Amino acid sequence: MSQNVNIRLAKITKPSHNMKTSILSYGAHMSQKAYLQSPTLNGEQVVFVTDDDLWQCSLIGGVARRLTTKRGVTKSPKFSPDGKRIAYTSNESGQSDVYILSSSGSMSERVSYFGVSKVVRWIDNTNLLVLSALDDFARGALHLYNLNIKNGEFKKLPWGPCHDYISSPKGHLIGRNLGDPARWKRYQGGTAGHFWIDQSKKGQFKRIFQKIGHGLSNPEIIDDNLYFISDFEGVANIYKSDLQGKNIKRLTNQKKYYIRNFSYSEGNIVYQCAGSLFQYNLKSKGESQIQVETSGTFIQASERFEEPIKYLQSFSLASRAKELTLTSRGQLYIMPPWNGAPLRLGDRNLFYKSAVITPESKFSEVVCIEIDNKGEENVVLFQVKSNGQTTQSKLMSQFGKAYFMTPSPDNKRIALVTNRNEVWLFDRATKKKVKIATNECHFINGLTWSPDGRYVCWNDNPTHFLMGIKIYDTKTKTSRFVIPPVGSDYSPSFCPSGKYLFFIGAREFHPTYGEINFEMSFSSITRPYVILLDPKAPLPWKQFDRWDFPPGEEQVGKKSKKPAKVVVNIVWKDIEQRIHPLPLPMGGYSQLEAVNDKLFFIRNEVKGYDPNGDWRDDGSPSTLSSFCYKENRCEDFLRQIHSLAFSPDKRFLIADASGDLRLVSVELKPNEGEENIKRDGWIDPERMLLKINPKLEWLHMYQEAWVLQREHFWTPNMSNIDWVDVYNKYLPLLDKVNTRVEFSDLVWEMQGELGTSHCYESGGDYHRRPHHHPVGQLGAELKYNSKGKSFEIVSINRGDSWVKGHTSPLLGPGAALSEGDSIQEIDGVKPQNLKELQQLLEGKVNRRVTLRVKRKKSTQTEVVSVKLIGHQGNIHYREWVNANREYVHKKSKGKFGYLHIPDMGVKGFSEFWKGYLQEVHREGLIVDVRYNGGGNVSQLILKTLAQKLQGYDITRYMGIEKYPRDAFHGPIVCLTNELAGSDGDIFSHNFKLMELGPLIGKRTWGGVIGIWPRQELNDGSWTSQPEFSFWFRDVGYQVENYGTDPDIDVEITPQDWKKGIDSQLERGLIEMDKLAKKFMYLKPDLKKLPNLRAPLLK
Repeated sequence: MSQNVNIRLAKITKPSHNMKTSILSYGAHMSQKAYLQSPTLNGEQVVFVTDDDLWQCSLIGGVARRLTTKRGVTKSPKFSPDGKRIAYTSNESGQSDVYILSSSGSMSERVSYFGVSKVVRWIDNTNLLVLSALDDFARGALHLYNLNIKNGEFKKLPWGPCHDYISSPKGHLIGRNLGDPARWKRYQGGTAGHFWIDQSKKGQFKRIFQKIGHGLSNPEIIDDNLYFISDFEGVANIYKSDLQGKNIKRLTNQKKYYIRNFSYSEGNIVYQCAGSLFQYNLKSKGESQIQVETSGTFIQASERFEEPIKYLQSFSLASRAKELTLTSRGQLYIMPPWNGAPLRLGDRNLFYKSAVITPESKFSEVVCIEIDNKGEENVVLFQVKSNGQTTQSKLMSQFGKAYFMTPSPDNKRIALVTNRNEVWLFDRATKKKVKIATNECHFINGLTWSPDGRYVCWNDNPTHFLMGIKIYDTKTKTSRFVIPPVGSDYSPSFCPSGKYLFFIGAREFHPTYGEINFEMSFSSITRPYVILLDPKAPLPWKQFDRWDFPPGEEQVGKKSKKPAKVVVNIVWKDIEQRIHPLPLPMGGYSQLEAVNDKLFFIRNEVKGYDPNGDWRDDGSPSTLSSFCYKENRCEDFLRQIHSLAFSPDKRFLIADASGDLRLVSVELKPNEGEENIKRDGWIDPERMLLKINPKLEWLHMYQEAWVLQREHFWTPNMSNIDWVDVYNKYLPLLDKVNTRVEFSDLVWEMQGELGTSHCYESGGDYHRRPHHHPVGQLGAELKYNSKGKSFEIVSINRGDSWVKGHTSPLLGPGAALSEGDSIQEIDGVKPQNLKELQQLLEGKVNRRVTLRVKRKKSTQTEVVSVKLIGHQGNIHYREWVNANREYVHKKSKGKFGYLHIPDMGVKGFSEFWKGYLQEVHREGLIVDVRYNGGGNVSQLILKTLAQKLQGYDITRYMGIEKYPRDAFHGPIVCLTNELAGSDGDIFSHNFKLMELGPLIGKRTWGGVIGIWPRQELNDGSWTSQPEFSFWFRDVGYQVENYGTDPDIDVEITPQDWKKGIDSQLERGLIEMDKLAKKFMYLKPDLKKLPNLRAPLLK
């Protein structure tokens, strides 16, 4: 797209539902057209990031020169002390690492291969301080490394998790939790950035600014003062103080936007604010914007073509499969399935979704959602005549966000489900809409019509514990539950005859025992059911048992040239007694559709979640199965599908199968053909010409992200944030955005204005996305021996060898190496330093390499083959947990147990029970939730820990067992810290509320407003809206943006980290010992046995 194209930017006026439009030049007449970030200053030269590359300009501004043209994204540049080189990170290889560039702009050189998230600063002209998650297993617990740019050697700093370290003549400073304040504005929780100072330079650090609850970031020691960024006065500015944290003074005066990322050199500070660069002179105290001109072509903002199938959003079929609609990246097309040109519908500057072809009509009709230039959704109707002429009309508006929409079979009405858990009906004759239902417990889905268009059904929730099928009668204008909900009934579907209503239900409670702990669950109880709407109708699969049919009885599947008009007559009397299960196995059903003589359904295998995988959504395809009434047989119909839609006449279906579209008849099982022809059913979506205008799309996505927050934020008043003002505040900055990375940064900052947790943005179409070539790992610490010109194995990481990739490859079959052995060659090459060794391992994760090794007690070398692993976090985690458990056992002489819960998801639940079963027999238990990443199972774990011993079960040969069996009998202590967040916050707080024991450590993260992202942005990215706000009986809403205070505050100081002292665990042992001495252990009197002898007769 030309940089001079004008696009309408819609400003919003109050109230938000009365929006007005103004015209702004998008990328045309602004003096600065670039989004400038991350400046670094050396003398009079400024290097910054824009267009995902490095640029250089003078301190006084002017024309900037592009220094890099990378395949990846460039971040965190830093000038070397002598100003000759610039270090920065790039994901050019798919893995973020450090590159070095001459300040004159020569070819870059990669100097790290272990994964670096940020260049923090130069130590000297040869060594860098970088931030990496190399040896980390915990969320947010990053460490600093000293990286030698010549040989690639790196060493972890001993101060524990931290984000910055400054060594100056005036003292040493450590910065912890130094995030970007703009992403969660006014944050005051446990991970608010803070500083530690050691003016003695002897490793005796003391925390400063303890009375400032807000976050601190970007520290610099200049002369005798400390400079930093904070928003403790409301907006992030630059401050200075003395090195004791006293005499704080604000230097800058930005009142509207946050200051981010400043750099200092020779009396000047350059900082980033609102996508621009500013200069502050320490002597004159003058502050001014640097006017930067960035000439050249911004490729990522230019129009380009994309593959429609890659970004497919929705599809629908017409009756008889005569045409179909496809929506991709908000562009709507209608076309015949096998040949002929597609026709694009709608305004080229607007976006569309959820298109559905209406049932039989005079013209081709498509009803869909149009998103206007204010980001608001409207239901619109397109009519396409045979000559290609198209008309458009608006049907509905002001309903929020549309979730699902379907026209009635008689084409008289349109039913719509919204994000506000409402069901609306639009009458095409009267052109009026009416709200027919509101669900106050859950969002609504499963919307379906009866074949005559009289009734519409959906899933509804009378309580938070039950789900049933609700039905609305358009004739009587009344609604009711079809049958009383018992557990969960969903996915209703009328058969074409109107005599049956099918649904999936969890109505028969068949529990399953756990295989390891004494627990029962209902993990496989769903099955398809049918309701006989006509009490005289036979079961669908039983009517074919007879040789003939009674006169007048419908023959399911019988074809007729002129089918009789269907009239649905529901006999309500005793309808709950006419519910019948289909002869199908139980468990795993998710979607159902009744067609003529078949029932289609999705059924997935009920299986356990992998705690080491992405348990939230594995993205695995499903199998569409069919049950044929006539043959009384079930078979797989179509495999590897992700979504599907049926035609209005239910004779055809279209599915996203393995990333391609397939259209098939419901009567015949698809063949194995692979051509784009009618016989094989494969649709060619490449007939659509999908041209992307990034600038226009980013505008739409910005509006969409804003509207989603307005619609889903947990309280309507947005916690008194003027959300309309926020929209208008950041809208002009969109003019500067030229890449998807820059757009992401802007959305993060805009959503950060809510001052609330869980406002995220992720995913999307990043134009610069290099192939991923991570460095394979050996799972060991190596040290180069210059004398032997080999790498000595200093230590080997040992984890769970029975889990793939969870222990060192050096311990694998055929290798069995040990500490003290050495590696001479890799794949026949003899590396001369660590950098060369890592280069030999690049791109070889899950691949085998050949090592020439020399064992410690051998004079000969030998060749072994090992399969490299990826990130070693799981191994480090297991080593850390095992070491803590062994330490607790040793210090307590086996009396006390220890377990760690890494999150409150599948992995955390798994780790809890893995540890609990090993430790439940001990006299005391330390439950460690430090670094807990959150989730949703805290209440399940707390329920287990809250059990109290009531008695014992005595046996003759199998010992004594507690009752309840899983009850822990003894004192419990919980360790927490600032990196325990979300459901980790909730667990920590309720551990205190339930008085299970003392909470020891540091105040938690402070983010307890949960999320459930359900709507993508146009390029496939997600934003999250804080929807579920927690209130507690002791503090109300105050855990959010604060955290939970421990009963006993214990800090692991930098000097503790250096000495290897876990002061929080140590305090836990001390408190446990005190509690154990006071605990009243139940000691049964087992000597007094019952006497069951019969009394003697007198």
